[in-house]
Amino acid sequence: MSTSRTLTTRQRRAVAALLASGSVRQAAEVAGCARSSLYRWLREPEFAAALTDSQDEVLRLQAARLVSLLDKSLDVVAGGLEPGAGAVWRFRAAALLLRHFSELADYTSLVQRVARLEEKLR
Repeated sequence: MSTSRTLTTRQRRAVAALLASGSVRQAAEVAGCARSSLYRWLREPEFAAALTDSQDEVLRLQAARLVSLLDKSLDVVAGGLEPGAGAVWRFRAAALLLRHFSELADYTSLVQRVARLEEKLR
């Protein structure tokens, strides 16, 4: 996070506390600052950018973790499609796969459309 170099130690603690708690009250307590200070910092571009950068990093790391669990998760769902699985489990597994495949197809389509629009803007 490049903007964190311009933040004070207390502000960096506040960013970390906001990520951990999501509550301004709790984050202010952990960071050792007043809630009013934290609300003021949230309106400052450097602090807001540092918080956004930190949130993006957390999301990136969690997305990587989810990707690492996909094979295992799909194996579990695929097992639910086997003839020996109960009918309810087989139905739920199939519905889950179909729903998420549909969402993936929508996402892929959206990514392609955005890429075409970006190409036209260049």
